[in-house]
Amino acid sequence: MKDVLQGRRPDVGSPDAILLILDSTHLQRQLLLAAPILSLGLPTLVVLNMADELRGRAGRAPERPAHLNPVP
Repeated sequence: MKDVLQGRRPDVGSPDAILLILDSTHLQRQLLLAAPILSLGLPTLVVLNMADELRGRAGRAPERPAHLNPVP
């Protein structure tokens, strides 16, 4: 997968962007796994999944950091 994301596979085109779906009930672990993908510097949309489960556990997703403002 790393070779595909870095455009090193001649049989597969280089990605224009990444859609990264994270489980919000295990966000700390998910962000550790996501860090190498985010460090590639490709445009990335991060989606938090399972927000209903998080709310059911009286949890709350963190606010978006200011440096992660949406990009047109």
